[in-house]
Amino acid sequence: MQGRAIFSTIFVCNNQVDRHVTVQPVHAVNHMQESALHFAAECRRSVEIAEVLLAANAAIDAVDRFKASALDRAVDMGCTELVEFLLARNALVTDNHDDGYDPLIFRPVIDNHSEIVAMLLAHSPHLLDARTKGDDTNALHHATDPEIVQQLLSLNPALLVESDRNGVSPFHTAVMNNRDKVVTRMLALSNEQTLEVLRSSPRCGNWTSKQCMWSTRLPSISLCEETSIGRSR
Repeated sequence: MQGRAIFSTIFVCNNQVDRHVTVQPVHAVNHMQESALHFAAECRRSVEIAEVLLAANAAIDAVDRFKASALDRAVDMGCTELVEFLLARNALVTDNHDDGYDPLIFRPVIDNHSEIVAMLLAHSPHLLDARTKGDDTNALHHATDPEIVQQLLSLNPALLVESDRNGVSPFHTAVMNNRDKVVTRMLALSNEQTLEVLRSSPRCGNWTSKQCMWSTRLPSISLCEETSIGRSR
């Protein structure tokens, strides 16, 4: 079976779109349990190839040994058109991966693929509830694009003040990593109640007089001071 799986892989990655692919072993997998559809995301004509494979009854939700599907692979590769195509065909959206893999929504957030973030959350808003298994961070902890920050906070403003396992909020993370544009957008989207929560947080309050004293040189700290978030009460 492995030999036939390799043939499927070559068929896909060579971008040889054959409308009579029904004779090909579309259900074959390699030693990693990857099917031909998994490799579609790595091709220039990914949507066309996926369309042919699905027409030949390839399993859209088949998973590899790490429980990752073709949709997961497309998200991971930043293949926007293929993600849209698979979602439109009701590909299963889950975070059922083996330990060590980040939740599905994290990859496009980290890679600044705002279109994929928007598509995934429009299709499956529950993805925003995902947390990493190690440090319990949410998607906003990893955001470096102000547009994505706005997307996430528009769906769940509480993400801003949710602390990870170490008591660090996404706001604190953005400040400490000097993500000035992200900090600016976060502050612009925060109401007084949110700012009060940040002020009173053991790790995120009183920026310039406590934990963040060493980083007062950062522009992000100045942004906090301008909104009074860094001032003692």
